Amino acid sequence: MTTMTTDESTAQAREEHDAESRVLPVHRPGAQVDNLAEGEELWTSNVAGAIWVKVTNKRDEVEGLQITAGQRLRITKRDREMNQDRIRDGKRDPFTNGMLKRLDADQNLDARTATPDALSVEEIMVIFSTTGPQFERKVASLSEVPIRRMRELAVDVDATQSQIKYLDDIIAERFAVGGTQPTYEELRVLGQVAAE
Repeated sequence: MTTMTTDESTAQAREEHDAESRVLPVHRPGAQVDNLAEGEELWTSNVAGAIWVKVTNKRDEVEGLQITAGQRLRITKRDREMNQDRIRDGKRDPFTNGMLKRLDADQNLDARTATPDALSVEEIMVIFSTTGPQFERKVASLSEVPIRRMRELAVDVDATQSQIKYLDDIIAERFAVGGTQPTYEELRVLGQVAAE
């Protein structure tokens, strides 16, 4: 059995507190952004589920943090880029696919986080305020995460039946789970496999 000195236990408690202070309470629209240290960014979760990110603690050890619906995440640019480098498929990058939205700055100013998919609830409401072909054009330009978020919010924001049907149709067409897989030839034509 190992025993810790008072200094070691204090240091361990301080590190646990630091890790906890990276995940902040739910963000309220219009709320002031917290004071951030140099090189830190502030992000908020846009999805109902949990998002896990890796961060480096003060001892340069990598540890995981969980962010749930509406919570805010303080993360250094270095740690964010480390997370992005570990993701093989860009569609799964929570910093660009709409799962996380940057609060402290315009994320479209950074080439590594630029995306039209990081929509706030207010921005989704603006899309729902359009109708017909204009609504369909705006939705068609989005990726899976914001379209699924729109479908989740559709009833709460009193979307029209035609808007809900369009969202259901586009999800079934573009993001269906399972089903038949494309043939090798179809993948080659789409450019997803190299030509022989």
